[in-house]
Amino acid sequence: MDLQRTLLERMLKLFSLVLLTLVLVHSGMAPAQKFEEYEIKSEFIYKIIKYVDWPGNGPLSASPEFTIGILGDNPFEDKIENTIADRPLHDKPVRVMKFPSLKDFRPCHVLFVCHSQMRNLPEILDLCERSCTLTIADTPRFAHRGGILNLVKEANHIHFEINLEAAEKSHLVLDLRLVKLGRVIQR
Repeated sequence: MDLQRTLLERMLKLFSLVLLTLVLVHSGMAPAQKFEEYEIKSEFIYKIIKYVDWPGNGPLSASPEFTIGILGDNPFEDKIENTIADRPLHDKPVRVMKFPSLKDFRPCHVLFVCHSQMRNLPEILDLCERSCTLTIADTPRFAHRGGILNLVKEANHIHFEINLEAAEKSHLVLDLRLVKLGRVIQR
């Protein structure tokens, strides 16, 4: 029974990886104007999260929900909520939290740092490292400056950059298959 469950789980992960690859490759080949940019970025975020492991003894491990925070002037509007509606992550229901400013921040599994908060980046990254938070942005040089994942639009295509050192500092484990799909940034 356990062997069958393990095999089924592995098959589901493999299927998800194939699906992620197709979404990322298709998104990288199709003009971003075909869909709204933040719809594509919402889907990227949802798919990428599946290939990140949080520490079992981390500060958010006992949380009944998987939390995604958006810090600053929210460019997603309701797109990220629409993308994840009724789609669990890591076997937990998902809740999106919006933080207009840094003083409103609460620990969350994933934090999208908006352009409006880049002036606070050192403090944000310090808070996120301590709470084992995956930091994501779509701002030039975000990964170079210590963020974990940066969504980059180049020639109307969406790609992503990964800072492995920053992920390690936050005690996050990125699946090697995900790392191979991104552009690894050295700080």
